[in-house]
Amino acid sequence: HQLLLFHQRVIVPAGLRSKVLHNLHVQHQGITKTRALARQLYYRPRLMRSISTMIADCSDCQALRPSQIHEPLLQTQSNKPFEAVSIDLLQVKGQHFIVVVDRFSSWTCVAPLKKLDTHSVIKLIENWFLDFGLPEIIRTDGDAYDPINPEEKQKFQNKTMAIEENSRELSGLRSRHLAPLHIGSQVLIQNPHSKRWDTRGTVRAIRPNGRSYDIDVNGKKQLRNRIFLKPYREKSVLF
Repeated sequence: HQLLLFHQRVIVPAGLRSKVLHNLHVQHQGITKTRALARQLYYRPRLMRSISTMIADCSDCQALRPSQIHEPLLQTQSNKPFEAVSIDLLQVKGQHFIVVVDRFSSWTCVAPLKKLDTHSVIKLIENWFLDFGLPEIIRTDGDAYDPINPEEKQKFQNKTMAIEENSRELSGLRSRHLAPLHIGSQVLIQNPHSKRWDTRGTVRAIRPNGRSYDIDVNGKKQLRNRIFLKPYREKSVLF
């Protein structure tokens, strides 16, 4: 048989185009390698377009396509510490942890979870908010502070919204600095419900922000902000 060549490539007649495409595609090498092989061996009008269409219609080729490239990370803008935080859960050797990262400074807080439930997660988050303040933006993957119970999640969201509204209302009022407490100091703790200073405790640790303290109350640790603590004064002895 005589062959017609174009720059050392075989010119494919119309009646053999489907067969040539099938032979090029028999190994399912993907569009790049199939096109490279076709450029070496054959010539016909719109050959590259036909190869692209053939591979796009091939279910085997589509199933074996490589993973897509990662999209750029979404950046949360922050102009001050703890204005925006990211929260997530992780597991290491069977132990669950909760992680909070400040988007401004990359300061990271990590704490182990004794139990993977909504109450335990929210309790730790509330303690961090007492230390660093309520952030304006909380970014999670959707389940970071509520892996189980949506009702408790809603209560937590309502609580943080109420705190934010109260903060806005009080922002215009005058404030004053409270004298710092020292480790070993005896303090009275205000009951958040009755507003009574009816619990006595001892300062065991001072948190990094200088306004929150670990208080020992009958052998149990409580975390309290300075505004809920008053120095305990021993009763004077009257003569």
